[in-house]
Amino acid sequence: MATVGFAEWEVTTANGNFITHSDPYKDECGTCLMSKQRKTLASQVQWWRYYRRHVTGQAAEGYFLLDERTQSIQFWDSEAELEKAVALANIGKPVSQRMTRQDGWNATWIPIMRQMYCDKKNVERVLAEIPNQSEREAMRKKYKEQCQLLKSQLLPKNK
Repeated sequence: MATVGFAEWEVTTANGNFITHSDPYKDECGTCLMSKQRKTLASQVQWWRYYRRHVTGQAAEGYFLLDERTQSIQFWDSEAELEKAVALANIGKPVSQRMTRQDGWNATWIPIMRQMYCDKKNVERVLAEIPNQSEREAMRKKYKEQCQLLKSQLLPKNK
């Protein structure tokens, strides 16, 4: 049985792979790093960081370095070993901060919530369905407050 829920999310890497926490994968591997072909590359991902053509992170299998061009993934037992491998591979500086599952959820859901609460046409369409003027104004105020909160989130507005 397939479900969709507010706890599910998925982000696409710069080169088209996925970090996903969604059915049916979360039962199999929790938060997974998956190839473009939906093959599990790493399971129980705790954190990840993007590089221009690579992704590093920590998963159940160990600390990993994924070459997104070739889908080659290597694992190490410690973060120090991973950092040494990154330096030896000469892949440059990270293009993101260290990301966590919360960042994956934020990247998926905050843009949707911004659209829902901050898009004036959407808000006015919803408010127009409230017949009572005082209730409509109270809801308008709540939408505005929620929009301000969402705008304060440290994520790009267009995802």
